[in-house]
Amino acid sequence: MRKEIEKFFPLFFFISGWFILFLRKPSGLLQPQFWAEDGSVWYVNAYTMGFKSFFLVQDGYFQTSARIAGLLAQFIPLFHVPQLFFILGLSFQVLPAVFFISKRSAQLIPQLSVRLFLAVIYLILPNTTEIHGNATNIQWFLALTAFLIVLK
Repeated sequence: MRKEIEKFFPLFFFISGWFILFLRKPSGLLQPQFWAEDGSVWYVNAYTMGFKSFFLVQDGYFQTSARIAGLLAQFIPLFHVPQLFFILGLSFQVLPAVFFISKRSAQLIPQLSVRLFLAVIYLILPNTTEIHGNATNIQWFLALTAFLIVLK
């Protein structure tokens, strides 16, 4: 029975972590607005250029994850696009914490309670509004997740 519970723990933590991040900025879902390049670059480029926008360089590098978000946004009404960007932003923001509490990170820190504590600390970090809940900064959370994978 315990093994079956452990199997769903990362999913439970993903939902809990997402809720914690949502509570930090509920307006992102309840009163959504485009943030920085989310609307003016990623959405507009995807709308005007379609899949070709995927190969554009922005500020000297490829913004693959945000461009994918812009392309996905083409399938929903414009009114809901800022919500989609917020949902994707929070989902990728919680990803490093979920990976950290998973069994794959047990070699780094064997005690689940310590990993859980550090993951919650990561989720409630203060002064992170600049990177919180937007598609523009998905890349940094993917980089942190990749770093955790390499550390394993």
